[in-house]
Amino acid sequence: MLVGPGVIEIMAQTFSASEFKRELSGRLLLALEAGQAGGGDKRGKQSAALLVWSPEPRMYHNLRVDDHPDPVIELRRIYDRVVAHSKEVERDYGPEGLRLFGRVKY
Repeated sequence: MLVGPGVIEIMAQTFSASEFKRELSGRLLLALEAGQAGGGDKRGKQSAALLVWSPEPRMYHNLRVDDHPDPVIELRRIYDRVVAHSKEVERDYGPEGLRLFGRVKY
């Protein structure tokens, strides 16, 4: 459903070239942005998501945007806001506070 194989190639290149010091979620988002810039889905834009498994999940490891005219741009905006908020929570309450605050509640 992509415009062509070039989308996968640019995503892979971007992921590989991104700093290994950067967290996996950030590297995946960079690759998603590159794929969109490279043509993305031939059906158009509708939604975007980021889901990362981690032994210590963060609030920004599970984000999605649905029914948006520019979902990848919106996903980046939300991701950046949640990362900044996570840093504030950790600064104010420490690592344990961040773990408790970000815990999935059922």
